[in-house]
Amino acid sequence: MNSLGLTSTEQKIFTEILARGEISLGEIIKHLGLHKGTVYNSIRRLQAKGFVAFSEGANCKIYSINRLALKNLLDSEQKKHNETVKNIQELLRTTAQIKQDSATVQVLTGTEGFKTFFNDLYRWGANTKKEYLFMGKGNEMIDYLGMNYYKKTQIIKKKLGVQCRVILNETSRIQPVSKYVVGNVRYMKMDYKSPESTWIYDSKVVIVLWDSKPIYTIIISSDGLVKSYTSYFERMWLDSEGAIIKLESFHKVNVSEHVEKMQKSFEVCGINCLIPVHEGRANIIRLLTENGKARILMADPKGKTFKTRIRLEERNIKSMSKSRILYEWKSVIANLKDIQTITGKKIEIRTYKEPIDRRIMIIDDNKFFYSEYSNTPAKYGSSEPHLFIDKSLNQKGALAIRKRFEELWKKATPLQI
Repeated sequence: MNSLGLTSTEQKIFTEILARGEISLGEIIKHLGLHKGTVYNSIRRLQAKGFVAFSEGANCKIYSINRLALKNLLDSEQKKHNETVKNIQELLRTTAQIKQDSATVQVLTGTEGFKTFFNDLYRWGANTKKEYLFMGKGNEMIDYLGMNYYKKTQIIKKKLGVQCRVILNETSRIQPVSKYVVGNVRYMKMDYKSPESTWIYDSKVVIVLWDSKPIYTIIISSDGLVKSYTSYFERMWLDSEGAIIKLESFHKVNVSEHVEKMQKSFEVCGINCLIPVHEGRANIIRLLTENGKARILMADPKGKTFKTRIRLEERNIKSMSKSRILYEWKSVIANLKDIQTITGKKIEIRTYKEPIDRRIMIIDDNKFFYSEYSNTPAKYGSSEPHLFIDKSLNQKGALAIRKRFEELWKKATPLQI
Protein backbone atom coordinates (compact mmCIF):
# COMPACT_ATOMS: atom_id res chain seq x y z
CA MET A 1 0.00 0.00 0.00
CA ASN A 2 2.97 2.32 0.56
CA SER A 3 3.46 2.31 -3.22
CA LEU A 4 0.27 4.35 -3.52
CA GLY A 5 1.81 7.20 -1.56
CA LEU A 6 -0.76 7.09 1.26
CA THR A 7 -0.33 8.02 4.91
CA SER A 8 -1.01 5.33 7.54
CA THR A 9 -4.47 6.76 8.25
CA GLU A 10 -5.29 7.00 4.55
CA GLN A 11 -4.18 3.38 4.15
CA LYS A 12 -6.57 2.25 6.90
CA ILE A 13 -9.48 4.12 5.36
CA PHE A 14 -8.62 2.96 1.83
CA THR A 15 -8.45 -0.66 3.02
CA GLU A 16 -11.80 -0.31 4.80
CA ILE A 17 -13.50 1.08 1.70
CA LEU A 18 -11.85 -1.62 -0.42
CA ALA A 19 -13.05 -4.41 1.89
CA ARG A 20 -16.66 -3.18 2.03
CA GLY A 21 -17.06 -1.96 -1.54
CA GLU A 22 -19.35 0.92 -0.60
CA ILE A 23 -19.44 2.64 2.76
CA SER A 24 -20.58 5.89 4.40
CA LEU A 25 -18.45 8.31 6.43
CA GLY A 26 -20.28 7.30 9.62
CA GLU A 27 -19.59 3.62 9.03
CA ILE A 28 -15.86 4.30 8.50
CA ILE A 29 -15.72 6.21 11.80
CA LYS A 30 -17.59 3.42 13.58
CA HIS A 31 -15.47 0.56 12.20
CA LEU A 32 -12.08 2.23 12.58
CA GLY A 33 -12.71 4.20 15.77
CA LEU A 34 -11.14 7.34 14.31
CA HIS A 35 -12.14 10.93 14.99
CA LYS A 36 -14.71 12.37 12.57
CA GLY A 37 -12.39 15.22 11.52
CA THR A 38 -9.51 12.80 10.86
CA VAL A 39 -11.67 10.59 8.66
CA TYR A 40 -13.21 13.53 6.84
CA ASN A 41 -9.82 15.11 6.03
CA SER A 42 -8.33 11.78 4.98
CA ILE A 43 -11.28 11.10 2.66
CA ARG A 44 -10.79 14.50 1.06
CA ARG A 45 -7.11 13.76 0.47
CA LEU A 46 -7.95 10.34 -1.02
CA GLN A 47 -10.44 12.05 -3.35
CA ALA A 48 -7.88 14.69 -4.32
CA LYS A 49 -5.42 11.90 -5.17
CA GLY A 50 -8.11 10.30 -7.32
CA PHE A 51 -8.37 7.01 -5.36
CA VAL A 52 -11.84 7.46 -3.88
CA ALA A 53 -15.15 8.39 -5.53
CA PHE A 54 -18.58 8.96 -4.03
CA SER A 55 -22.24 8.69 -4.94
CA GLU A 56 -25.28 10.20 -3.25
CA GLY A 57 -27.09 7.76 -0.95
CA ALA A 58 -30.51 8.26 0.63
CA ASN A 59 -29.23 10.46 3.46
CA CYS A 60 -25.48 10.64 3.02
CA LYS A 61 -22.57 10.20 0.63
CA ILE A 62 -21.44 6.66 -0.14
CA TYR A 63 -17.73 6.19 -0.81
CA SER A 64 -16.12 3.61 -3.09
CA ILE A 65 -12.76 2.90 -4.71
CA ASN A 66 -12.08 4.76 -7.97
CA ARG A 67 -11.03 1.87 -10.19
CA LEU A 68 -10.08 4.23 -13.03
CA ALA A 69 -7.35 5.72 -10.86
CA LEU A 70 -6.01 2.28 -10.09
CA LYS A 71 -5.93 1.41 -13.80
CA ASN A 72 -4.00 4.61 -14.58
CA LEU A 73 -1.53 3.93 -11.80
CA LEU A 74 -1.14 0.41 -13.08
CA ASP A 75 -0.27 1.66 -16.55
CA SER A 76 2.24 4.26 -15.40
CA GLU A 77 4.07 2.04 -12.92
CA GLN A 78 4.07 -1.27 -14.80
CA LYS A 79 7.51 -0.93 -16.34
CA LYS A 80 9.18 0.53 -13.25
CA HIS A 81 7.82 -1.23 -10.21
CA ASN A 82 6.79 -4.84 -10.64
CA GLU A 83 5.87 -5.18 -7.00
CA THR A 84 3.59 -2.16 -7.16
CA VAL A 85 1.90 -3.66 -10.21
CA LYS A 86 1.09 -6.84 -8.25
CA ASN A 87 -0.46 -4.81 -5.42
CA ILE A 88 -2.64 -2.77 -7.74
CA GLN A 89 -3.77 -5.84 -9.68
CA GLU A 90 -4.88 -7.38 -6.42
CA LEU A 91 -6.84 -4.25 -5.59
CA LEU A 92 -8.49 -4.29 -8.99
CA ARG A 93 -9.47 -7.94 -8.63
CA THR A 94 -11.03 -7.18 -5.25
CA THR A 95 -13.03 -4.17 -6.43
CA ALA A 96 -14.17 -6.07 -9.53
CA GLN A 97 -16.07 -8.45 -7.23
CA ILE A 98 -18.29 -5.66 -5.99
CA LYS A 99 -21.84 -6.09 -7.28
CA GLN A 100 -22.76 -3.42 -9.79
CA ASP A 101 -26.22 -2.23 -10.76
CA SER A 102 -27.24 -1.91 -14.43
CA ALA A 103 -26.89 1.87 -14.06
CA THR A 104 -24.27 3.34 -11.70
CA VAL A 105 -23.14 6.83 -10.80
CA GLN A 106 -19.64 7.66 -9.65
CA VAL A 107 -18.41 11.11 -8.62
CA LEU A 108 -14.71 11.97 -8.82
CA THR A 109 -13.46 15.17 -7.21
CA GLY A 110 -10.61 17.51 -7.99
CA THR A 111 -8.23 17.74 -10.92
CA GLU A 112 -6.70 14.31 -10.28
CA GLY A 113 -10.13 12.74 -10.36
CA PHE A 114 -10.82 14.41 -13.70
CA LYS A 115 -7.47 13.30 -15.10
CA THR A 116 -8.09 9.64 -14.21
CA PHE A 117 -11.34 9.79 -16.19
CA PHE A 118 -9.61 11.55 -19.09
CA ASN A 119 -6.84 8.96 -19.27
CA ASP A 120 -9.47 6.22 -19.34
CA LEU A 121 -11.25 8.03 -22.19
CA TYR A 122 -8.08 8.10 -24.31
CA ARG A 123 -7.22 4.50 -23.44
CA TRP A 124 -10.68 3.40 -24.58
CA GLY A 125 -10.45 5.43 -27.79
CA ALA A 126 -6.98 4.13 -28.65
CA ASN A 127 -7.87 0.49 -27.94
CA THR A 128 -11.31 0.32 -29.57
CA LYS A 129 -10.66 2.75 -32.45
CA LYS A 130 -14.15 4.13 -31.80
CA GLU A 131 -14.94 7.84 -31.56
CA TYR A 132 -16.05 9.66 -28.46
CA LEU A 133 -18.46 12.59 -28.52
CA PHE A 134 -18.05 15.90 -26.73
CA MET A 135 -20.22 18.98 -26.32
CA GLY A 136 -19.51 22.03 -24.23
CA LYS A 137 -18.80 25.71 -24.05
CA GLY A 138 -15.28 25.17 -25.31
CA ASN A 139 -12.46 26.68 -23.28
CA GLU A 140 -13.02 25.15 -19.84
CA MET A 141 -10.08 22.74 -19.74
CA ILE A 142 -7.72 25.61 -20.55
CA ASP A 143 -9.38 27.94 -18.03
CA TYR A 144 -9.40 25.45 -15.16
CA LEU A 145 -6.47 23.10 -15.85
CA GLY A 146 -4.11 25.34 -17.79
CA MET A 147 -2.91 25.74 -21.36
CA ASN A 148 0.05 23.36 -20.98
CA TYR A 149 -2.14 20.49 -19.82
CA TYR A 150 -4.68 21.05 -22.62
CA LYS A 151 -2.03 21.23 -25.35
CA LYS A 152 -0.47 18.03 -23.99
CA THR A 153 -3.82 16.19 -24.14
CA GLN A 154 -4.32 17.19 -27.77
CA ILE A 155 -0.80 16.07 -28.72
CA ILE A 156 -1.44 12.70 -27.05
CA LYS A 157 -4.84 12.42 -28.77
CA LYS A 158 -3.23 12.90 -32.16
CA LYS A 159 -0.37 10.52 -31.38
CA LEU A 160 -2.74 7.76 -30.21
CA GLY A 161 -5.08 8.30 -33.15
CA VAL A 162 -8.08 8.86 -30.86
CA GLN A 163 -11.14 9.81 -32.93
CA CYS A 164 -13.76 12.27 -31.74
CA ARG A 165 -16.54 14.60 -32.79
CA VAL A 166 -16.71 17.89 -30.92
CA ILE A 167 -19.44 20.54 -30.69
CA LEU A 168 -18.31 23.86 -29.19
CA ASN A 169 -20.06 27.13 -28.55
CA GLU A 170 -19.60 29.54 -31.46
CA THR A 171 -17.79 31.96 -29.13
CA SER A 172 -14.96 29.40 -28.94
CA ARG A 173 -13.87 30.23 -32.48
CA ILE A 174 -11.95 33.24 -31.16
CA GLN A 175 -10.64 31.48 -28.04
CA PRO A 176 -7.41 29.48 -27.67
CA VAL A 177 -9.24 26.15 -27.79
CA SER A 178 -9.98 26.62 -31.51
CA LYS A 179 -6.24 26.76 -32.21
CA TYR A 180 -5.25 23.56 -30.44
CA VAL A 181 -8.29 21.26 -30.46
CA VAL A 182 -7.80 18.02 -32.41
CA GLY A 183 -10.76 16.21 -33.96
CA ASN A 184 -13.83 16.77 -36.11
CA VAL A 185 -15.04 20.08 -34.70
CA ARG A 186 -18.22 22.03 -35.31
CA TYR A 187 -19.56 25.18 -33.71
CA MET A 188 -23.05 26.36 -32.86
CA LYS A 189 -24.76 28.93 -30.70
CA MET A 190 -25.35 27.63 -27.17
CA ASP A 191 -26.87 29.33 -24.17
CA TYR A 192 -24.54 28.19 -21.41
CA LYS A 193 -25.16 29.92 -18.07
CA SER A 194 -22.54 27.90 -16.23
CA PRO A 195 -19.47 26.03 -17.48
CA GLU A 196 -19.99 22.30 -17.84
CA SER A 197 -18.77 19.73 -20.33
CA THR A 198 -20.20 16.40 -21.48
CA TRP A 199 -18.34 13.37 -22.90
CA ILE A 200 -20.03 10.26 -24.31
CA TYR A 201 -17.98 7.08 -24.72
CA ASP A 202 -18.19 3.34 -24.16
CA SER A 203 -21.30 2.88 -21.97
CA LYS A 204 -20.69 6.11 -20.08
CA VAL A 205 -21.94 9.68 -20.01
CA VAL A 206 -19.50 11.93 -18.17
CA ILE A 207 -20.49 15.40 -16.99
CA VAL A 208 -17.86 17.73 -15.54
CA LEU A 209 -18.97 20.65 -13.37
CA TRP A 210 -16.09 23.10 -13.66
CA ASP A 211 -17.49 25.76 -11.33
CA SER A 212 -17.84 23.44 -8.34
CA LYS A 213 -15.06 23.53 -5.76
CA PRO A 214 -13.42 21.12 -6.16
CA ILE A 215 -14.24 20.15 -9.75
CA TYR A 216 -16.83 17.34 -9.93
CA THR A 217 -16.52 14.63 -12.59
CA ILE A 218 -19.78 12.65 -12.66
CA ILE A 219 -19.53 9.29 -14.45
CA ILE A 220 -22.87 7.67 -15.27
CA SER A 221 -22.69 4.13 -16.61
CA SER A 222 -25.94 3.43 -18.41
CA ASP A 223 -26.56 2.09 -21.91
CA GLY A 224 -29.96 3.78 -21.99
CA LEU A 225 -28.54 7.18 -21.04
CA VAL A 226 -25.74 6.83 -23.61
CA LYS A 227 -28.35 6.14 -26.28
CA SER A 228 -30.39 9.19 -25.25
CA TYR A 229 -27.38 11.55 -25.08
CA THR A 230 -26.02 10.26 -28.37
CA SER A 231 -29.35 10.96 -30.07
CA TYR A 232 -29.33 14.49 -28.65
CA PHE A 233 -25.74 15.00 -29.82
CA GLU A 234 -26.59 13.87 -33.35
CA ARG A 235 -29.43 16.41 -33.56
CA MET A 236 -27.07 19.14 -32.42
CA TRP A 237 -24.46 17.94 -34.92
CA LEU A 238 -26.93 18.41 -37.78
CA ASP A 239 -28.05 21.80 -36.45
CA SER A 240 -24.43 22.99 -36.40
CA GLU A 241 -24.31 22.78 -40.19
CA GLY A 242 -24.13 26.24 -41.77
CA ALA A 243 -22.89 27.97 -38.65
CA ILE A 244 -21.91 31.61 -39.24
CA ILE A 245 -20.10 33.53 -36.53
CA LYS A 246 -20.91 37.21 -36.31
CA LEU A 247 -18.23 39.37 -34.70
CA GLU A 248 -18.69 42.93 -33.51
CA SER A 249 -16.12 44.30 -35.96
CA PHE A 250 -13.01 43.25 -37.90
CA HIS A 251 -10.94 44.41 -34.92
CA LYS A 252 -12.40 41.42 -33.01
CA VAL A 253 -10.75 39.02 -35.47
CA ASN A 254 -7.48 37.65 -34.14
CA VAL A 255 -5.68 37.73 -37.49
CA SER A 256 -2.39 36.44 -36.09
CA GLU A 257 -4.05 33.37 -34.61
CA HIS A 258 -5.73 32.42 -37.89
CA VAL A 259 -2.78 33.03 -40.22
CA GLU A 260 -0.52 30.94 -37.99
CA LYS A 261 -2.35 27.86 -39.30
CA MET A 262 -2.42 28.71 -43.00
CA GLN A 263 -0.59 26.31 -45.28
CA LYS A 264 -1.66 26.96 -48.88
CA SER A 265 -2.99 30.45 -49.55
CA PHE A 266 -3.69 33.91 -48.17
CA GLU A 267 -6.10 36.22 -50.01
CA VAL A 268 -7.32 39.62 -48.86
CA CYS A 269 -9.42 42.41 -50.28
CA GLY A 270 -9.97 45.86 -48.81
CA ILE A 271 -9.24 49.57 -49.00
CA ASN A 272 -5.60 49.09 -48.05
CA CYS A 273 -5.49 45.63 -46.38
CA LEU A 274 -3.52 47.15 -43.49
CA ILE A 275 -4.48 44.83 -40.64
CA PRO A 276 -4.20 41.46 -42.48
CA VAL A 277 -0.85 42.32 -44.11
CA HIS A 278 0.81 43.92 -41.09
CA GLU A 279 -0.39 41.40 -38.50
CA GLY A 280 0.15 38.49 -40.88
CA ARG A 281 3.61 39.57 -42.07
CA ALA A 282 5.66 36.79 -40.42
CA ASN A 283 3.27 34.08 -41.56
CA ILE A 284 3.00 35.48 -45.09
CA ILE A 285 6.80 35.17 -45.28
CA ARG A 286 6.55 31.60 -43.98
CA LEU A 287 3.77 30.78 -46.46
CA LEU A 288 5.70 32.07 -49.47
CA THR A 289 8.88 30.31 -48.35
CA GLU A 290 6.89 27.06 -48.23
CA ASN A 291 5.63 27.68 -51.79
CA GLY A 292 2.21 28.94 -50.75
CA LYS A 293 0.44 31.76 -52.60
CA ALA A 294 -0.69 35.25 -51.59
CA ARG A 295 -3.12 37.48 -53.46
CA ILE A 296 -3.68 41.08 -52.35
CA LEU A 297 -6.58 43.12 -53.75
CA MET A 298 -6.49 46.82 -52.82
CA ALA A 299 -8.42 49.91 -53.85
CA ASP A 300 -6.75 52.12 -56.46
CA PRO A 301 -5.62 55.32 -54.68
CA LYS A 302 -6.01 57.23 -57.94
CA GLY A 303 -9.61 56.13 -58.39
CA LYS A 304 -12.66 58.25 -57.64
CA THR A 305 -14.06 55.79 -55.10
CA PHE A 306 -10.83 55.92 -53.06
CA LYS A 307 -11.11 59.67 -52.71
CA THR A 308 -14.80 59.36 -51.86
CA ARG A 309 -13.89 56.96 -49.09
CA ILE A 310 -11.32 59.36 -47.65
CA ARG A 311 -13.86 62.20 -47.56
CA LEU A 312 -16.35 59.94 -45.84
CA GLU A 313 -14.04 58.70 -43.07
CA GLU A 314 -11.67 61.67 -42.68
CA ARG A 315 -13.94 64.68 -42.49
CA ASN A 316 -11.39 67.23 -41.31
CA ILE A 317 -8.35 66.77 -43.55
CA LYS A 318 -7.51 69.67 -45.88
CA SER A 319 -5.49 67.71 -48.44
CA MET A 320 -5.71 64.16 -49.81
CA SER A 321 -1.96 63.84 -49.35
CA LYS A 322 -2.52 64.05 -45.57
CA SER A 323 -4.96 61.16 -45.56
CA ARG A 324 -4.54 58.40 -42.99
CA ILE A 325 -6.04 55.87 -45.42
CA LEU A 326 -3.54 56.84 -48.14
CA TYR A 327 -0.63 56.68 -45.68
CA GLU A 328 -1.74 53.17 -44.62
CA TRP A 329 -2.02 52.12 -48.28
CA LYS A 330 1.57 53.22 -48.93
CA SER A 331 2.83 51.46 -45.79
CA VAL A 332 1.22 48.20 -46.93
CA ILE A 333 2.92 48.48 -50.34
CA ALA A 334 6.25 49.04 -48.58
CA ASN A 335 5.62 45.98 -46.38
CA LEU A 336 4.74 43.81 -49.38
CA LYS A 337 7.91 44.97 -51.18
CA ASP A 338 9.97 44.00 -48.18
CA ILE A 339 8.30 40.56 -47.98
CA GLN A 340 9.08 39.94 -51.66
CA THR A 341 12.71 40.91 -51.12
CA ILE A 342 13.08 38.61 -48.10
CA THR A 343 11.45 35.58 -49.72
CA GLY A 344 12.45 36.13 -53.33
CA LYS A 345 8.86 35.16 -54.19
CA LYS A 346 6.27 37.15 -56.11
CA ILE A 347 3.08 38.35 -54.47
CA GLU A 348 0.10 38.85 -56.76
CA ILE A 349 -1.18 42.38 -56.17
CA ARG A 350 -4.03 44.09 -57.96
CA THR A 351 -5.90 47.38 -57.52
CA TYR A 352 -9.56 47.97 -58.28
CA LYS A 353 -11.68 51.05 -58.99
CA GLU A 354 -15.00 49.42 -58.13
CA PRO A 355 -17.01 50.87 -55.21
CA ILE A 356 -15.22 50.20 -51.92
CA ASP A 357 -17.99 48.35 -50.16
CA ARG A 358 -16.55 45.24 -48.50
CA ARG A 359 -13.57 43.62 -46.81
CA ILE A 360 -12.63 39.97 -47.45
CA MET A 361 -9.98 37.65 -46.05
CA ILE A 362 -9.68 34.01 -47.17
CA ILE A 363 -7.25 31.54 -45.62
CA ASP A 364 -6.49 28.22 -47.35
CA ASP A 365 -9.81 28.47 -49.21
CA ASN A 366 -11.39 27.25 -45.99
CA LYS A 367 -11.74 30.16 -43.57
CA PHE A 368 -13.71 33.10 -44.93
CA PHE A 369 -13.98 36.53 -43.28
CA TYR A 370 -16.34 39.13 -44.67
CA SER A 371 -17.78 42.53 -43.78
CA GLU A 372 -19.32 45.49 -45.53
CA TYR A 373 -17.79 48.93 -45.04
CA SER A 374 -19.77 51.51 -43.12
CA ASN A 375 -21.17 54.44 -45.08
CA THR A 376 -21.66 56.53 -41.96
CA PRO A 377 -19.63 59.78 -42.07
CA ALA A 378 -16.52 59.83 -39.83
CA LYS A 379 -16.91 56.12 -39.00
CA TYR A 380 -14.13 53.64 -39.76
CA GLY A 381 -15.00 51.12 -42.46
CA SER A 382 -13.70 48.26 -40.31
CA SER A 383 -16.11 49.06 -37.46
CA GLU A 384 -19.05 47.21 -39.03
CA PRO A 385 -20.06 43.67 -37.94
CA HIS A 386 -17.82 40.96 -39.41
CA LEU A 387 -18.77 37.42 -40.44
CA PHE A 388 -16.63 34.32 -40.09
CA ILE A 389 -17.54 31.23 -42.14
CA ASP A 390 -15.89 27.82 -42.06
CA LYS A 391 -16.28 26.31 -45.53
CA SER A 392 -16.61 22.79 -44.13
CA LEU A 393 -19.71 23.91 -42.24
CA ASN A 394 -21.20 26.37 -44.72
CA GLN A 395 -20.10 25.76 -48.27
CA LYS A 396 -22.84 27.93 -49.77
CA GLY A 397 -21.83 30.99 -47.74
CA ALA A 398 -18.13 30.44 -48.46
CA LEU A 399 -18.74 30.13 -52.21
CA ALA A 400 -20.71 33.38 -52.22
CA ILE A 401 -17.74 35.23 -50.71
CA ARG A 402 -15.35 33.49 -53.10
CA LYS A 403 -17.48 34.56 -56.06
CA ARG A 404 -17.40 38.22 -54.99
CA PHE A 405 -13.62 38.12 -54.52
CA GLU A 406 -13.04 36.60 -57.96
CA GLU A 407 -15.36 39.14 -59.62
CA LEU A 408 -13.30 42.01 -58.19
CA TRP A 409 -10.01 40.24 -58.98
CA LYS A 410 -10.99 39.75 -62.60
CA LYS A 411 -11.79 43.46 -63.07
CA ALA A 412 -8.73 44.68 -61.14
CA THR A 413 -5.42 45.89 -62.60
CA PRO A 414 -2.13 44.09 -61.80
CA LEU A 415 0.27 46.22 -59.77
CA GLN A 416 4.04 45.73 -60.08
CA ILE A 417 6.08 46.78 -57.06
